[in-house]
Amino acid sequence: MLAEWPGAWPRLGGLIGEGTWYENAEVGSSPPSTAQIHATIGTGAFSRNHGLVAHQMRIGDRIATPWEAGPRYLTLPTFADLYDRAMGNRPLVGTLATVAIHLGMMGHGSLWGGGDADIAVLREREGAATLGAEGISWNLTSTVAPYYRTAPYVNELPPITEYYEDVDRLDGRVDGRWHELRLDDALVEEALRTPARVPWQTRLVEEVVDREGFGADEVPDLLYINYKLIDEIGHVDTMNSVQMRDSIREQDRDLSSLIRILNEQVGEERWVMSLVADHGHTPDPATSGASVIAPQGVAAAIQSEFDRDGDDVPIVEFTQPTHVFVDIPELEQQGATLEEVSAFLLTVTKGEVQGIDYPVDPAVADELAFIAAYPSTLIEELPCLQGRI
Repeated sequence: MLAEWPGAWPRLGGLIGEGTWYENAEVGSSPPSTAQIHATIGTGAFSRNHGLVAHQMRIGDRIATPWEAGPRYLTLPTFADLYDRAMGNRPLVGTLATVAIHLGMMGHGSLWGGGDADIAVLREREGAATLGAEGISWNLTSTVAPYYRTAPYVNELPPITEYYEDVDRLDGRVDGRWHELRLDDALVEEALRTPARVPWQTRLVEEVVDREGFGADEVPDLLYINYKLIDEIGHVDTMNSVQMRDSIREQDRDLSSLIRILNEQVGEERWVMSLVADHGHTPDPATSGASVIAPQGVAAAIQSEFDRDGDDVPIVEFTQPTHVFVDIPELEQQGATLEEVSAFLLTVTKGEVQGIDYPVDPAVADELAFIAAYPSTLIEELPCLQGRI
């Protein structure tokens, strides 16, 4: 995304020469996504070792989400877990983010033996159906609240709508809109998809650093921040949209504000900042020329092929861009195997699994959708994983 908008991040670019720029880092998982990569950042381990392998994981005979039981599924300690305990819980440790999957950067809180309840400020909906479902107020859900402490005073800060005026100007017109999105005091949830989110979140950082006393003594503290806007825009508008350009510019501009806050409240040359992304984003298919493969289209194709007795019981339990969860007993009842499902997917065409919002070009509709499809039974036989699973 930085390469897509090279002129949008002068402040970040200016920091590179003053710090250390890592070019030969390893990606923590393929594909990278928030839950497993935040845990990889926190533990320094690959996801197959720390336990959070995806946003949906099979545990026993069911599909689970990685933070449905709080930090219990994170099987390794994070740097923060070990450091805090080694220092007798004297350091302040905190996460300012959005949803529970961001906690993997920080760690287990009081669940890890000898640890205490670290600070966590999130805005996840209680009982949300998706991992990215945000609430209106800063909070902790019941699944994570027993292991962390929050900062309820942040809900007294100015609302995100206070930053609308500057956002209105970003597209070159003062018309109550940011591009096609209408700015309205009543549409607070829509505001989370605008650059107003960046200074609003930095104001939160400022308040927590000040009120909690981060950097106030000689014991080094740890503060983990997830700035969410660029991630949100990438999911909704793609990486090469003008919305992404504006978002990167605003995030880069606000980097100066964050540095100023740390210099004023902690002190110049008394802090270190590490910047990292947990994943990237993809271009708009209209720009890249890619064909969209819809997960629901894949599930429908499998169901049509293997529902041999016509009972309409779903064979596919859940689909992700990289994998399909199959109801094995139901598949076996249809007299089929995972190997047969994999072989079938290699015959499916782009037209058969096209996305509704991005229909496939008729010229390529008959091309194969996949160049590879593997049954999970093959994993145990891979020489590269012998002794590791």
